[in-house]
Amino acid sequence: MNPELQKSTRATASTRALTARTSIATGRHHPVGTCEAGNHTGRYTRSVPRRGGPVSLPAHALTVLDAATPPALRPVLQPLPVLTAAGERLLDAASDLFYGRGVRAVGVDLIADTAGTTKKTLYDRFGSKDALVALYLLRRAHRWRAHVLAELESLEVSADPSLARQQRVGRLFEVLETWMGGQRRGCAFVNTFAEVGDGDHPAVPVIRAEKAWMRALLDALAGDPDLGGHLHLLYEGTLVVMTAGGDPGAAARARSAALDLVATRAA
Repeated sequence: MNPELQKSTRATASTRALTARTSIATGRHHPVGTCEAGNHTGRYTRSVPRRGGPVSLPAHALTVLDAATPPALRPVLQPLPVLTAAGERLLDAASDLFYGRGVRAVGVDLIADTAGTTKKTLYDRFGSKDALVALYLLRRAHRWRAHVLAELESLEVSADPSLARQQRVGRLFEVLETWMGGQRRGCAFVNTFAEVGDGDHPAVPVIRAEKAWMRALLDALAGDPDLGGHLHLLYEGTLVVMTAGGDPGAAARARSAALDLVATRAA
């Protein structure tokens, strides 16, 4: 193995907390370190190069979002930090606990016990619980974005631009319904924001970036920022009604309402 790849610079907790607050929308979001080949930061990363560069959809996925789409919406996902086996177990355990019980209710001792490791290992790998919260949301954002864009790309749409917009918007609400089908705790980003508040917590930029991305996506799919704003309100409201309201049929009704909005605007 190249000796350069075995070098690891131990970042301070303050540095890790600072990088954790970098927005995912900018593409410069390594919340607890980087995973560039030969440039590993933090003790939790494996000394191996990142394989294949940024994860991306096929080039023709840009047909979903036209050339005017803001850079933050391009279907390219920057890589998450590469974790050791213990780091992966900790992140998996923390993700389940944070989503199921809430961020404040879950302590580092419980996370470590659930992951079958120690509190010291958690701090060695992530620096702080706050950084772990940010990474939990960042990974969730990666998975959601990849899933949404893949679903939109797989959709065969009409050659009629107006009808194609309706089809894509409709598919987005279908994806929301299936994604949230077994997740009765609601939106992880909203839940976490309610707990950490609008302060300097490293999760806040991740939350805001994800909500901004969804708004921009709906703007692009609708072809009209004003219509996109209405659809975004409908989308966010659907999340609440499905979960806090206990109404699993809300997504289907929201899809119907969204299609009516798009059709009316096209008329």
